[in-house]
Amino acid sequence: MVRAAVSGAIDFRQADPFDTWWRRRLHWILEEIDNQEHRKLTEIQHRHWVTVMGNGLNEEGWDKAYDHAQITLKKLMQLTFPWHKDVFTSPVQSEREDVLASWRAEWGYPGEPKYDAMVANLEELFKSVDKSDIRPQLA
Repeated sequence: MVRAAVSGAIDFRQADPFDTWWRRRLHWILEEIDNQEHRKLTEIQHRHWVTVMGNGLNEEGWDKAYDHAQITLKKLMQLTFPWHKDVFTSPVQSEREDVLASWRAEWGYPGEPKYDAMVANLEELFKSVDKSDIRPQLA
């Protein structure tokens, strides 16, 4: 509501909280202001990813750039949506680390019994496949 008042979208001097039409209009305007902020943030996120990915960085440089860009983006998101600040305060972790962590949780890591069992099961499955089913049929 502060943004609506500051921007002049709503003149609260003429507010009538008992008027249903005024409350609906307030709701619509506040929703549109929120949508505009989301659109701006989405555009910023897109430019952020294009910039980071568009640079020919080695792995270490890419990780550092990614971490710093994520910290800056989270600060911007906290400023844009202060009522969701707790959502944006989680520690920075790259998507690659998230994927590796979920893979390791599901399948284990080479040398672990869980991983070795998965590999052994796959090898047995490949041995049991009838290779005649794989060959192309000639007409």
